[in-house]
Amino acid sequence: MEANEALAKFFAQLSAAAAELASDLRASPALTDGPEDEDLTTGLGPRQLEIYRILGEAGDGGIVTSEISRQMGGYDVPNAYLALRRLEALELAELMPGEKPQRWRLRERARGNAGPYLLAAQQVEPGEWATYGDIAIAVTGRDNAARAVGRAAATLPSFPNPHRVLKAGGLVPKEWHDSVGNGPEECRRRLEAEDVSFSSEGRADPAKRVSWEQLRERLRVAGVPVPAASGA
Repeated sequence: MEANEALAKFFAQLSAAAAELASDLRASPALTDGPEDEDLTTGLGPRQLEIYRILGEAGDGGIVTSEISRQMGGYDVPNAYLALRRLEALELAELMPGEKPQRWRLRERARGNAGPYLLAAQQVEPGEWATYGDIAIAVTGRDNAARAVGRAAATLPSFPNPHRVLKAGGLVPKEWHDSVGNGPEECRRRLEAEDVSFSSEGRADPAKRVSWEQLRERLRVAGVPVPAASGA
C-alpha cells in the first residue's frame, strides 16, 4: 500500500512538472537553427534559463540533478529533470558519459558559443564601458548578436567585468544582477568606483564609452582576427 502511494505521488509530481514545462514552452517561441553568433538561449523559459546558468557555472565537471534543484531553492527534482531533458533535446545540455550518479553539463557548442564575446569584453578597461552592440559588431561585424552578448554577460560566470557592458545609450539593464543577487544599483556602483559618472537620466558618461571601432583595434593588437563590419 505504501509503495502504491509513493508511486502515485511520483507520477503526480511528474504530471505537474510536465504541465509546468508546457507552460514555459507556450510562453516563449521555440529555438530555431541560426548562425553561430545567434543567442542559443532565445526561447527558453525562465526556469530553463536558470538551469542553463547553473550548468554554465558547473563547467566541464558537470552537476547532478539534485544539486541543480537545491541551487534553484528546492525546485522539484522531477521538474528539473524534465527541463534538463528539454535542454538536451535543444542540444544545449548533455549527460556526461559513464557518470553515476548522472551528471549534466552544457554541450560544447553552448560552452564555446560566447568565447569571442568574452575576448572582446576583456578589452574594456577600468573606467570605460561599451554596449552589447559594440561587442557584437567588434566580434561579428554586425549588431544583430547584441542579445547574445547580453545573455552571455548575464549568465556566464566567466564573462569578464559584465558591469562594463551596458545597453544602448549607456543604460544599466533593469534585469542586471551579480552572482550573489545584487541588482542594477551594484552595476552602477562598480562603474562609479571606476570613475564612470552617470547623468540624471541614468546614462553612463559617453566620454568613457569604448566604441566598436576601438574594440576591434584592440582585438587586432591582441592578435584576434575580426571580420569586416557591415553596420553599426
